[in-house]
Amino acid sequence: MKWINLCIIGLLYFCSACSNDVDFGEQYKKQVYIVNANLNAGIIDASLMMEEEAQGSISIYCASSEFPEEDVIVHYKIDTAALNAYNVREYENATELYMTAIPENLVTFGSETVTIKQGEAYAVLPFTINTAALDPSANNTLPITLTDASGYEINPELQTCFYRLELDNPYSGEYNATVNILGAFNDYYYPQFQNFVTKTLGAGGMTSLKVPQSTQVVIQETNPNYFIINWNQEDNSLTLTSPVEGFQMIESLNLAADFDQTPESVKVNYYNPDTQEFIVCYKFPNTAMIYEILKKK
Repeated sequence: MKWINLCIIGLLYFCSACSNDVDFGEQYKKQVYIVNANLNAGIIDASLMMEEEAQGSISIYCASSEFPEEDVIVHYKIDTAALNAYNVREYENATELYMTAIPENLVTFGSETVTIKQGEAYAVLPFTINTAALDPSANNTLPITLTDASGYEINPELQTCFYRLELDNPYSGEYNATVNILGAFNDYYYPQFQNFVTKTLGAGGMTSLKVPQSTQVVIQETNPNYFIINWNQEDNSLTLTSPVEGFQMIESLNLAADFDQTPESVKVNYYNPDTQEFIVCYKFPNTAMIYEILKKK
C-alpha cells in the first residue's frame, strides 16, 4: 500500500512539472509599437524652434523574448483621420482645444519605412518639419500610425502617436515678470498689487511671444488666456494682440508710485535693449489694468 501511495505521488509530481513547462520563445508576443504612445493618450509633447528645417523623431520598439533574428521592416503613415477622431472623442464641441494636423507638404521623412536591425530592439524614425510656416496659435500636431511590420504584429493600443509641438524662437523661454495690478485714482493709476513670478513664454511667430495673462505662469490648455507680443526690431516698438475678445493694449499710462503720489507719463509697449526688458500694458475683460515688465532669465 505504501508503495502504491509513493507511485501516485510521483505521478502527480510528474504531471505538475509537465503542466508548468513554458515555451519561453512564445512567452511574449512579437509586437512592434511606438515608444511613449501610451503616455497622455498617445500625445508626445515636443519643443522645436521655428525654422525651415526643424528636426524631430519618434522611437519604434519591437517587443519579444529575444532580439529579432533578421531586420524588421516597419511601415507607417500620417494619420489625419485618427487625429480628427481623437479631437471629437476627447474634446467634443470644445473646438478651441482641437489639435491641428501639420500639413503633409511641410513634413519630410528620411525614408518610407523604418528598419529595426537584426539583433537590435528599436529604431528611430526621423523627420523634418518646416515649423517656420506653421501658425503658432494652433496646436500643431503630427499624427503617425504604424501600419505593418515584417514578422511582427503591430500593437493596436500603441500604434498611433500625436506628436504635438510647442514652437520656440530665440526669445522664448523663462522670464522673470514683475506684474503690477493697477488701481485707478482720479485720472491716473498706481500699483495696487505687485507680484513677482516666473513665466514661460512660447513663440507667437519668428519675432513674437505668447505671454500668459497677469500672474499666470504658463498658458493653460483649458483656459488659454494669453496675449501676443509682436516685436518690431527696427525701432523696438511692441504691439499686443490676443485671441480673447475684448482684450485691450493700453497705449499710454499715467502712473504714480502710490495713489497719493504725483503721477508721471510712463512709456509702455516697447523693448528696452539696455536692460533687455519688455515693458507692456494691457487689460483683459472684467479685470484690472496690468503694467508688466518681462526680463529673460
